[in-house]
Amino acid sequence: MVRKWRCKSKANIGILITRKGNKSNDYEEGFYSTEYYADNLIRYLRDRSGARQPKETSIGNLSEDEPFFAFLPFSAPHWPLQCDKADRDNYKGVYDEGPGVLREKRLAKLKELGFFDKDVKAHGVVVDATPEWEEQNAEERRLSARAMECYAGMVEGIDRNCGKVFDYLRSTGEYDSTRYLHK
Repeated sequence: MVRKWRCKSKANIGILITRKGNKSNDYEEGFYSTEYYADNLIRYLRDRSGARQPKETSIGNLSEDEPFFAFLPFSAPHWPLQCDKADRDNYKGVYDEGPGVLREKRLAKLKELGFFDKDVKAHGVVVDATPEWEEQNAEERRLSARAMECYAGMVEGIDRNCGKVFDYLRSTGEYDSTRYLHK
């Protein structure tokens, strides 16, 4: 299991591997928990096999023919909105026209692709205390669009890192024997 946990008990935990405290200045530049968690899970899976290390030093002392449970609950997308600049920049300008315009474009594309009938209408928008796009000033709109670019970049990072884990499982021949709902 790879994740940030807010607990101090080691009870019922096979192996507890920790990282520096949860302070924003503790990590080297370019550190993203999504990548860290995926890379650690791959390392745990690789080390458990005994193929690269003696069995007595492999994590959990599992051999390659024993079943395992792996759980990778990313904390992204989550506040604070932080992602790699390249991931964020992949969405530059996508949200600049506001959520209403984007919503209509997405619905039109879904209709074009045949996912919805041509006469389907979008449900009315329900918002919280955040001002509607039309009520925001230019700076608020810019910041809102930028936050959505970052959020989308975080989701892209999750997709990429899930792919890394899946690629590893495929490379070992274990992907098709997992209970993950990928079929």
